[in-house]
Amino acid sequence: MAQAASEPAKPTVRIGFTAFHCDFDPQHNLITDLLRRRFDVQVCDEPDFMFCADFWFGAHRFDLNKLECVRIGYTGENDNANFSAFDYFIGFEYIDYPDRYFRCPNLLFECDLSAWQPLEDVDAFAASKTRFCNFCFSHPSENGVREDMARLLSAYKEVDCCGPILNNTQPGVDPELCRIPRDEKSRRVAESRFTICCESTSRPGFVTEKIWEALKNHSVPIYYGDETVTRIFNPKAFVNLHDFASLEEAAEFIRRLDADEAAYREMLAQPPFAEGFDRDAIFDAFEEFLAHIVSQEPKAALRRPVSFMPADMNDYLALLKPYAQKLDVKEQRVARWRRRWYWGLVLLRRFVPGLVPEPDRGMLNFYYKRHERAMKKE
Repeated sequence: MAQAASEPAKPTVRIGFTAFHCDFDPQHNLITDLLRRRFDVQVCDEPDFMFCADFWFGAHRFDLNKLECVRIGYTGENDNANFSAFDYFIGFEYIDYPDRYFRCPNLLFECDLSAWQPLEDVDAFAASKTRFCNFCFSHPSENGVREDMARLLSAYKEVDCCGPILNNTQPGVDPELCRIPRDEKSRRVAESRFTICCESTSRPGFVTEKIWEALKNHSVPIYYGDETVTRIFNPKAFVNLHDFASLEEAAEFIRRLDADEAAYREMLAQPPFAEGFDRDAIFDAFEEFLAHIVSQEPKAALRRPVSFMPADMNDYLALLKPYAQKLDVKEQRVARWRRRWYWGLVLLRRFVPGLVPEPDRGMLNFYYKRHERAMKKE
């Protein structure tokens, strides 16, 4: 007791979180857990250090320009680090920026990589699987790879598409209502020999929880996305679509693997992590990064440029907002008249030949592109 009483008190730091997803717990997460190793952490709405996540999760809750605090940005999506808006940034990119950046992708930030347990009986577990492959996604991918792979494998055996995209498990139901609970998804993954777990977009370093969910539940992942994913995961434990010249070639390999029970069980028994991957070392470095930030006085920790942003900039922008709305209405009106004029000329050329001269091909392509830009703006 005397030894415990003599331990020095931890310094106090005031932090806050904004724009994180709805299931995020400000009191118990990777950032607060690492900081509590060295500090007495107080999570509040008026912090000295604000952690700001992806803006579409609700950055409107706080007006960042009116908060006189250090901003640490975080993204779990395919977004670039923004060093003009944030003092520090936590992202997935492989970049160096003295003391302002740390690489901690969504996979490491959100997932407990200690949850994997080896199979006691690989043969029995493989024999218990009742499904060939599952495909569970809520929105289409940017490149269409995962949808194309699902269609290619469906020509061989049935692929259980149990999410809103390509759903075939709930016929007649609105796709938006076909979302399944996390526990149900884990059960389907465990029952499947393979899991299509492609990222929505492909970029070096951008790796999310998808491949981990398959490995954790002992289903062979079919992965596409981060070309450097083998720095974290064992290349012998999953099917990496980056290793094939085409999706057709990859689908043929998966068919052969499914038919060769010995090869399938050998892949299923592989440890998930790449040789040399040290999760604890990464988190120790992350702790050092966070501690360096919050151990400074807030003003000394500022790194972003602030001289060009007047204190009353938000009031100025509020005055401009009605003018900007009027410009938007005017631009929409012009776009509508532009479309009417375009299709009017098309009809005149069709029903009154010779009245309106045909444009040359170069001009026609120009108008097509301008029309497309107007549609995107609207």
